[in-house]
Amino acid sequence: MPHSRNKEDAAPSDDYGWSWGEPVESNHTNVKCRFCGRIIKGGLTWLKEHLSA
Repeated sequence: MPHSRNKEDAAPSDDYGWSWGEPVESNHTNVKCRFCGRIIKGGLTWLKEHLSA
């Protein structure tokens, strides 16, 4: 059963990628880019790919 996140655990890990993205509340696998506001599907790995492009 998936758990829901609240504002206190906005960064689910200490991965440096969370400096540039934040989790989307409606879907725990999506991340919002803090630079451009784009919603990245697939988590932190794809956010890092988005930032490197």
